[in-house]
Amino acid sequence: MRIRLVTALGAAVLSAGTLLSAPAAQAATKTRFDVEVGNTRTEGIITWYGRSVRLSGAQTSVADRTVGQFRNTGGYTLNSRGRTLSHAVSRAEDEAHADTRLFHFVVPANVKGGAAFVRICLLDGSLNPLKCKRYSR
Repeated sequence: MRIRLVTALGAAVLSAGTLLSAPAAQAATKTRFDVEVGNTRTEGIITWYGRSVRLSGAQTSVADRTVGQFRNTGGYTLNSRGRTLSHAVSRAEDEAHADTRLFHFVVPANVKGGAAFVRICLLDGSLNPLKCKRYSR
């Protein structure tokens, strides 16, 4: 009986020690972004995670529905040297044309520590960048 009690107590102490010495989970940080060209824009929040970023916000186009007037948002994760790790674009069904549309998507940054920077671009209907801005973690 005594051996079981000592074993159980020892296991509890080891478990508590492991929990206390484990690194705390890194809390996601958030950064606002805003990229504007004339009267069109993309704006929202960058949520930084360990190996990815999530972009969420709204993109606006006030022009008519011609193909070149659509607006999308593109995101690029960059390492500490400014080299592109990965990129992604808002979904086609979220593109704005003569309106404002909400979007959210994840851009991978599969390196230790994640992305150091994110470049956000307002894209035209052919997914060409109209204007880009870089944001740091």
